[in-house]
Amino acid sequence: MASIGELKDAIKDTLDRKGLLKQLQGHMRAQVYKILLDAEEDARPEPCNENLIINELIREYLIFNGYRDTLSVFLPESGQPQTRPFDREFLAQHLNINETQSTEQVPLLYAMAAQHRQLGAHKIKQPATSHAVLEQQQQQQQQQQQPEDLLPARYLE
Repeated sequence: MASIGELKDAIKDTLDRKGLLKQLQGHMRAQVYKILLDAEEDARPEPCNENLIINELIREYLIFNGYRDTLSVFLPESGQPQTRPFDREFLAQHLNINETQSTEQVPLLYAMAAQHRQLGAHKIKQPATSHAVLEQQQQQQQQQQQPEDLLPARYLE
C-alpha cells in the first residue's frame, strides 16, 4: 500500500499533467488577494476616467485570451468595477478606432496596434502626406483587413 507522501506526490503529478495545478494555484492566489483587498477596499480611490478606459481595454484583452485568473486579480487590484463602465462602441469612438467586420472580432488593443503599425508605415513611406489623407488611407485599409490580419501569429496556427 502506498504511503501518504507517495499518494500526495501522485495527486500533485496528475494535477500538474492535466494542467489543473497551475489553475488551482492561480485561483487560490486570486482568492487570497481578494480577501486582502476587501479589508482595504474603503481606502482605495476610484480610478480616473482614463484609467477606466485603459483597464477596459485590458479586460477585453484578458477575456479574449482566456486569462480568467489574471482577470480575477486585475479587476480588484485596479479598482475597476465588476460591471463594465463603458461599452465597446464608446471605447472605439473615444479612441478614434473605426470599427470594421475584422476589428469587431478581436479586442480593441489588437485594432489599435494594427492601426499604429499602418500609420507608422505610412509616415515612413510618405512623409509629406497630409494627416487627412493618411486617415482616409487608414480607413480604407481597415475596411479591407481580415480578422487574421489583426491577430498575433500564434492564433493563426
